[in-house]
Amino acid sequence: MKKIISISLAIIILMFLFVNASQIFAAENIDLKNIKQNEIDSLVNDILRKSKTPGASIVLINENQTEYLAYGYANKTKNTEMAKNTLLEIGSMSKAFTGLGILLLEDQGKISLNDPIEKYIPWLYFNYKGTHKGKSINGTVNDLTVGNFLYQTSGIPFKSIGYIPEGVSDSSLEETIRTLVGTDLDFYPGDRYQYATINYDVLGYIIQLVSGQTYEDFIIENIIVPLGLDNTYLFQDKAIETGLLAQGHKMSFFQSQPYAPRYRGNTPAGYIISNAIDMERWMRIQMGLVEIPDQYERIIKKSHIGDTTVISHGSYYYAAGWDVNIRGEDIQHIGSNPNFSSMLIMQPEENLGICILTNMNSNAAEYLAKNILNIIQEKNVTRYTSDTYKSLDFTFSIILSLSLVLGCLFFVLLIIAVIG
Repeated sequence: MKKIISISLAIIILMFLFVNASQIFAAENIDLKNIKQNEIDSLVNDILRKSKTPGASIVLINENQTEYLAYGYANKTKNTEMAKNTLLEIGSMSKAFTGLGILLLEDQGKISLNDPIEKYIPWLYFNYKGTHKGKSINGTVNDLTVGNFLYQTSGIPFKSIGYIPEGVSDSSLEETIRTLVGTDLDFYPGDRYQYATINYDVLGYIIQLVSGQTYEDFIIENIIVPLGLDNTYLFQDKAIETGLLAQGHKMSFFQSQPYAPRYRGNTPAGYIISNAIDMERWMRIQMGLVEIPDQYERIIKKSHIGDTTVISHGSYYYAAGWDVNIRGEDIQHIGSNPNFSSMLIMQPEENLGICILTNMNSNAAEYLAKNILNIIQEKNVTRYTSDTYKSLDFTFSIILSLSLVLGCLFFVLLIIAVIG
């Protein structure tokens, strides 16, 4: 009996070692210089065509290699092709920079994630009607913490994205936060996760108040410069001066159309500008593949710790501007604003990462990031489906077209009736 048990244990151990050895071998043998380039090219061009996205700038990394890919146009009007140094707005991937700014202030002892938000913004209050821990509540809620905003557990509704005003003045960030005064929360703060982009604008405003600098200047001086991100911008005008900023687009009447709104009050959540070159370094920084000061290494590690005090959303917990897989398989974040989209996925155990930047609001970046990884890791490519924005534009365009046709028909019949 003992012999059988010993043999069984030996088999289990050997199987375990074989599986792990296979995974390590597979990870080490992903040669970015020998990927299925034709298959990737075909996939990217097909998805850009289907989604009507003008262009994409892509960077793939492993521990020792970097591969840049570029497709389509940065500016179709000027016939400017996409390139690795093309600058694009990175959308909600901006949140990781803001999250790092908050953790830096915490590390410096200037704030605590447990601090009530009213400590910094006394005029900001919220309302809640419902139950919490068995108690009925109907009134003002003042005990939201900095951590509630960092981990997306504030209860602020997703629709609050529609409150954000356009503008580029120095008061834009405060104006954005003031749109939240008296907002009815969807749930009691801290009870669960719910993504609301404006949470990170509140954090940006806290950075501004605590540091005494503009949000942009603080991030530039304390995150961008120390980490050597030389191609990342927080002011659009500075990016424009380089001549490398891509033209953003949105779907309008069946086609991608140039679109360039200005929302400085939403910069902490969605309007940082960068390129594939800096995203390569950003991923290496996140995965510990380049040397950085100890303090930054410490807070970056903390930025990857998801909030496990609430139920996960699918396979992920939300961290400081990152979605962190509950099994540690990957760290990622999608980026989207009205005219740009992006996606970044890192697999730390395999030292593998991909970032895709595109110049239109679509689901192309997310789909391509996941499926390019599928190709290079010998997995099946998933089926592509059009995103909500394209479907809404199609529906709206059809309705508008029919309305115009019916309007013209009515006008013609009216003329006939008058003449007759």
